[in-house]
Amino acid sequence: AKRKREHDFSHLLPPQWKNCIDQWLQEDIPSFDIGGFVVGEDPKAATLFTKTSGVLCGCAFFDAVFEKLGGCEVEWLFEEGDFIDASQGKVVTARVRGPARKVLLGERTALNILSRASGVATVTRKAVEAAKRERWHGMVA
Repeated sequence: AKRKREHDFSHLLPPQWKNCIDQWLQEDIPSFDIGGFVVGEDPKAATLFTKTSGVLCGCAFFDAVFEKLGGCEVEWLFEEGDFIDASQGKVVTARVRGPARKVLLGERTALNILSRASGVATVTRKAVEAAKRERWHGMVA
């Protein structure tokens, strides 16, 4: 995966995290991929849109899905931890390029991971903002 990023936090993840990617892909990919058979291996591009405002999180996992499948490149237009304001409409967040079959194989798994991680990060940001607003000096955990 190609990374246009100032900050890469993937080195902070535990060593076994890539095993999770393998497991999630095995759960999601059927024994025979009829969709992949139909679309073939021609190079294609997919655009990732953010439709709801929130914090971008989970990019390393998203990248790892397409690295595992091979032949795909991810280009990010935002940094991990950025707040993406989608209040005026959907926002182009990333592009994935590679063989059509592999882009489709990784799509659901990668989006599920990114959505979950970004959702947690967004709720955490709201909790931290509420603590600051109330001038609370304890920890938000």
